Amino acid sequence: MRSVKIGLAFAMLAALPVIWVAGCTADGGAGGEETDSGTTSSGDNGGSSSGIAVPDSSTDPVDARADTGKPDAKADSALDAAKEAEAGPKAPEPGDACTSPGTVFQRACGACGTQEAVCEANNKVSDYSFCAGEVAGGCTPGATRSAPCGKCGTRNEVCQNNCTWAVGACGGEPPQACTPLEEKYITAGCSAPSTFRKQVCQNNCQYGPPSPLPCFDFPPDVTIAGAVDGEVTYDGNLTPLTDRIARVASGTCPSTLSTTLTSYSYLVVKNPTAQTAKVEIYYTAPAGGANIDTITGVYNVPPPKTDAERQACVGKVNDFCSTAPCTTSWSGLVGADAPSIAPGASIVVYTAAYFATDTGPFVLHVKTKSLL
Repeated sequence: MRSVKIGLAFAMLAALPVIWVAGCTADGGAGGEETDSGTTSSGDNGGSSSGIAVPDSSTDPVDARADTGKPDAKADSALDAAKEAEAGPKAPEPGDACTSPGTVFQRACGACGTQEAVCEANNKVSDYSFCAGEVAGGCTPGATRSAPCGKCGTRNEVCQNNCTWAVGACGGEPPQACTPLEEKYITAGCSAPSTFRKQVCQNNCQYGPPSPLPCFDFPPDVTIAGAVDGEVTYDGNLTPLTDRIARVASGTCPSTLSTTLTSYSYLVVKNPTAQTAKVEIYYTAPAGGANIDTITGVYNVPPPKTDAERQACVGKVNDFCSTAPCTTSWSGLVGADAPSIAPGASIVVYTAAYFATDTGPFVLHVKTKSLL
């Protein structure tokens, strides 16, 4: 009967999870139990002191965690300990007990800064000091943010371990974006030659409605950018063919007049700053427009009206420009040829077609190169 009972016990236990049971004698030592063979098991060699056989792990490759669906607490504890060891010992909190008065404790704070506490005479940790040595304008490692960039675009930034922002690429700029407060002059809606309307770039980086009618007479004006490498643009048009005057010859001023009559445009460029501004003048074709062989010169204000005044240009007249940012057949005044504008003064930019039959729109760029 005893063997039957033991057999039933094994059958019932086979359906249950394996349980480790620690058996004790009356005096607290490990107890032995009589087996079927009449011998006692002391629990050596991995045996159970309860007399229940424990499967050898080498014969059952199935992980206990997978069998039970529960996390391995020992493995997780080891992982946490490894992480803490890598981070270093944790700094004590104010009021914690300490054993060596005078010992200074440090902990990280803010943007890569540190603060200190000391073990007081009463064997308690003091309050921590202010956060010192932070990275100026720094951030908390791992933090993220979205920042404005370009012309109403945005970029994602991630704080690095040195508490500085890693900057991503700028994206999301609207089509045909402009810089807020940038101005341009257009001839749209103006039937009379050499008349214009002004558009101002809004905070959404798009040009607002043009100035009300009627169109104003030439020359329109633009104000230079108040920062070095800033620029403003002007949308002009060499039209119509009936609005032509003798072309000014290229070369050092004063100049002479050609017998060729070509379309032209004047633009007043103002410098409202208290510094002398050096500006580069160059051209590009508008979207869908063609390149035009042009000629460029500069005058003092007011714009010239007589042939004698038109010959009295300032600096140099160019019918070509091979230095960046000039492109293709456009002329320009850049580099050593860039004109200067005195504080609070203005100049007049003369743009003309080189050939009598050339007409069409253009974009004139005025780029501030220096303010001295």
